[in-house]
Amino acid sequence: MDKLKSYEPQVLDYVKGKYPEIMKEIDEKQIISSELEKKMKEVLSEFDNIFVAG
Repeated sequence: MDKLKSYEPQVLDYVKGKYPEIMKEIDEKQIISSELEKKMKEVLSEFDNIFVAG
């Protein structure tokens, strides 16, 4: 559970900093398209390779 508490803010910061277009599309369209879902999965896999639990 502690890892999850650490993971969430780190992944959000990562996405906002490196892939702001993902958050922008979600805010604007209020829907996750299949293309966006694919991109999100790629970004999460990328983040998982660098994630360090507190």
